[in-house]
Amino acid sequence: MNNEDKILSVLETLVLKVEKLEAGQSKLEAGQVRLEAEQAKMAEDITIIRHAVAVIEHDHGKQLQALVDGQVVYDEELSDIRLRLLRLEHVL
Repeated sequence: MNNEDKILSVLETLVLKVEKLEAGQSKLEAGQVRLEAEQAKMAEDITIIRHAVAVIEHDHGKQLQALVDGQVVYDEELSDIRLRLLRLEHVL
């Protein structure tokens, strides 16, 4: 094998390796596009979840406030009933 044949063989090997690298690069780029799309979808999902949590927290806060308000009314009514009972006990 002469020098030209050796050089030609090396060049052919290099061309094949570069083609494989380019094919691999194309796969990587396609994967990156897919990952970026998935990341965008996840960001959208996170936004939706955050909104849902905010709504739940707001509704829960309203329910807790209604519960506290109900407890206050209950305590007031109970105090009124106790006072009436005390008055009745004094009368009897």
